[in-house]
Amino acid sequence: MKNYMKGQSPMKFDEFTLILLGAVIFLGITAIALSTPGEFPPSTDPNEVTLTLYPGASADFNFKIAPKISEVNISTTGTISNWIYLSNSKFGLTREGVTVNVNVDVPNNVKTGIYNGTIIVRSKEGKTELKVSINIPETYQFDSQIIDLSNFDVEYLNETKTLVELENYVIKNNHLLDNKLILDNLRIESNQLKTIKEANIKFVVYTKENFGSIIVLQNGIEIFNENVGAGAVNIPLDISNLQQLNNIEITTTSPGLLFWTQNLYDTRNISVNLILEGNTEESIFNFELDKKYLNKLSKVQITYQIQNYDLEDNTSTELKIKLNNQTIHSRNPSLTTFNNIFEYDILEKPIKLLENNIIEFEFNEKAKYEIKDAKLIIFTGII
Repeated sequence: MKNYMKGQSPMKFDEFTLILLGAVIFLGITAIALSTPGEFPPSTDPNEVTLTLYPGASADFNFKIAPKISEVNISTTGTISNWIYLSNSKFGLTREGVTVNVNVDVPNNVKTGIYNGTIIVRSKEGKTELKVSINIPETYQFDSQIIDLSNFDVEYLNETKTLVELENYVIKNNHLLDNKLILDNLRIESNQLKTIKEANIKFVVYTKENFGSIIVLQNGIEIFNENVGAGAVNIPLDISNLQQLNNIEITTTSPGLLFWTQNLYDTRNISVNLILEGNTEESIFNFELDKKYLNKLSKVQITYQIQNYDLEDNTSTELKIKLNNQTIHSRNPSLTTFNNIFEYDILEKPIKLLENNIIEFEFNEKAKYEIKDAKLIIFTGII
């Protein structure tokens, strides 16, 4: 038996043993890393959607794809595959998760029943399915009244419109001459009248003689009578007295007993201006209903095509449709066609139809929509 000196280790690893131990640890760590997946199979939230829609109606919904998956492809199958339109069907890498918008457009001639389809989300690590079920209830009886709205514009104005401009004019009054400025036939489009927020006549007094007042008549009514000095003048017009055709008269007072003198204003840069803001009246319609449509469960269908549009920002622009002051639609405007059926307003209150009704289309900001072949269809006697 060997004797060990005090302080001497009873076991000693040689260099080969240390290298072997390090290799084993390295291989273990690598195996763990390789066995841990870098991506997860796709999942959606929600994973099932059920909608109740009538023939010819459409609806939207969103679903979210979980983050940290790549090479995503989305497809549809089933009876309603051709009814479904996806905002995007391919993604490279969803680091933060992706929201997909789905539009469901039900054909006009579909029969009562339940129709099913599937949205399939595939990635490198697998796939998941979002089940979509569309319930088509027993449809309306074809007891309907069609109101033809034809072609019209929906337009929100936010601009300044100049009705007339003159470079200069000398307004003077003496015992021999009353040289007044007459601006007549100033036309305002009828559908713009309600959008007028401000109106004014502006000019610059270059020189003046004596102390006569400037007098302004708007459509025969005096709206201004003051002595003004040299410089810029801004006279507000009476909005309530503006019409489709307008006349403005600018004159100065007579020198009176000072018959050898004259009152004179040498004016420059004369303009009549309107500040327009709001929706025009062209997209407001009145219609009457037969009494048989009143006090019954009724539905309203609105259809039209978009001929042209001018939207500064489609993400913030909203088209609002109001029926008898009930807002039945408020969303980003479609850029192609519109075909929706309404039974409730956006507050989920039943639509109230009257003998005399009004329907309005309007935007929330500057935008223009050219609509053609618009129809309003009233259905009654829902089974």
